[in-house]
Amino acid sequence: MKIYFCLEGLRIIREMLQGELPHDEVLECAPARLAEVMGAADVLIPTLAPITETLLAGSKVKLVQQFGAGLDTVDIAAATRLGIPVANVPAAGTLSGKRVARRAARGRLRGARAAPQ
Repeated sequence: MKIYFCLEGLRIIREMLQGELPHDEVLECAPARLAEVMGAADVLIPTLAPITETLLAGSKVKLVQQFGAGLDTVDIAAATRLGIPVANVPAAGTLSGKRVARRAARGRLRGARAAPQ
């Protein structure tokens, strides 16, 4: 299986993923070259690259898997129409729902303490 990071310069992350998936090829390409690799890619990890219906149509992509938060650059409706699942796995640096709730609660408590009595 060929897995493409749609951004160059992610060597450490790419090597880490390659170590976890030794039987697959983990590659990278510049967003401007996406159209060139769509015929070979099984999985796309878009990072910041726009994944459009034009790119997905006629490709052999089986999955669009975001690494980190956000899928706003992926045409999810087009992927759904084409039968291509789209998924998101937050990276270590992103906030989970529980962490967001805790931060919000701490912020409210700080605000309440600072408010005049």
